[in-house]
This record gives sequence, structure tokens and C-alpha cells, in this order.
Amino acid sequence: MESPIDRVGLPRDLRSLNDSLRDNAALRERVRPSMFVCECGNPECYEPVLLDLNEYEVLRARGDYILAPGHDVSHAEHVRRVARKLREDAQALVAQAEYQQRRLRRLLGR
Repeated sequence: MESPIDRVGLPRDLRSLNDSLRDNAALRERVRPSMFVCECGNPECYEPVLLDLNEYEVLRARGDYILAPGHDVSHAEHVRRVARKLREDAQALVAQAEYQQRRLRRLLGR
């Protein structure tokens, strides 16, 4: 199973980290731009990205990555992220199906 921490100790899922940073800024009702991390996937990238919360929400609504100027997400990294999301969605669907089966058995008295 893939470790959530890479070899230098940084979270591999930078999207989750940025989501947490966004939640923290919103909780503090921050009006000024906040610092996020570049999601290019390069393990040597430590470029900060300064965005206000509205810019952040627009990028997320479009499904875009938070990227430093001039940075791109590699195709391999994009495919890994899509696969991870699909796996999470599939697990949620399996859990929902199991819940509905248990519910149906209870309703039918089995």
C-alpha cells in the first residue's frame, strides 16, 4: 500500500494539504491571500502559491490544480490522482451498497 508520506516527510497528497489550509483560512475568516503549496507533484518542488479564498474556490470548482507560475502537473501524477479519487469513490459506493443491503434485510425481517 502506498504511504501517505514521501521520503522527505511531506504529505504526498498536496491537494488534501491545501484543502486543510483553505479550511483553516476560512475558519479564521482570513480576507488577505493565503499561502498554499504547489501541486505539481515534483518531490523537489517547494514553491508557495499565494491565493485568496475566492481564487482557490474557482480553481477547485474547475477541478484545476494549485500550481506555481510555470509549473505543470505531469501526466503520470494526474493519472495517479484520478485513480486515487476513483478508488475512494468505489470504496464509498461499496460501503453504501452494503448499508442498503443490511437495511433491506432488516426491513424484510431476515
